Amino acid sequence: MTVPIGSGWISRFRALSWWRRIILVPDPRIVAQVTHPAGDGTLPPTQLEMVPLTGCDLADLLRLRQAEDGWLSPTNATSPPGYVTGAPSFGTYVKAAQRDLAEGRHVTFGIWADGELAGEISVGGISRQALCSGMAGYWLRRSRVGQGIMPLALASVIEFMLTEGNLHRVEVNIMPRNQASIRVVEKLGLRAEGVRRSYLHVAGSWEDHVSYAVTAEELAGGGLVSRLLADH
Repeated sequence: MTVPIGSGWISRFRALSWWRRIILVPDPRIVAQVTHPAGDGTLPPTQLEMVPLTGCDLADLLRLRQAEDGWLSPTNATSPPGYVTGAPSFGTYVKAAQRDLAEGRHVTFGIWADGELAGEISVGGISRQALCSGMAGYWLRRSRVGQGIMPLALASVIEFMLTEGNLHRVEVNIMPRNQASIRVVEKLGLRAEGVRRSYLHVAGSWEDHVSYAVTAEELAGGGLVSRLLADH
């Protein structure tokens, strides 16, 4: 997957100050505004919006995940034998997601590419106090892969969480066989921290993951978005 970013690209944030006392104000959004020469359809969209999801938007995301199940299932987390509890009802899922959002434990960002819901970036496992860290995960619908969407979207969300979100560290854990996902974090220059053995149950078996991370101090020399643009 390539990121065809040319010298004419401009990227910026328009973000509300929404992390107040660890409680999220409704409808914060990150907008990556992009300009590029006319292309053949393989260029990224002109605008990406990453918006924390609630209510009906969560339903839209679930429908998209179901439609893309054949594409996503090889990398989907699963319950190990003996721990299968069944899928929660939609109402239970929405209430849990909104509670986690309000309490600052987990944020599910929908990725809109020129108005189309294209995928998700979630930042979960958020811990405050001495750790101030979170873990990011992401996926795109198959038709949007290869358009340079995810590197820019992930860079925008991580940078936002390390600034407006008051996190000190964000990590991404990826299976070694998921080379497409690894290329995304490598484009952003995230630091590889080593292998976590049998870290997560995925598609029916325990899988090793490589841990990548970035801290707020590492943005001092320039943000992830500007780094991404400079490298291309």
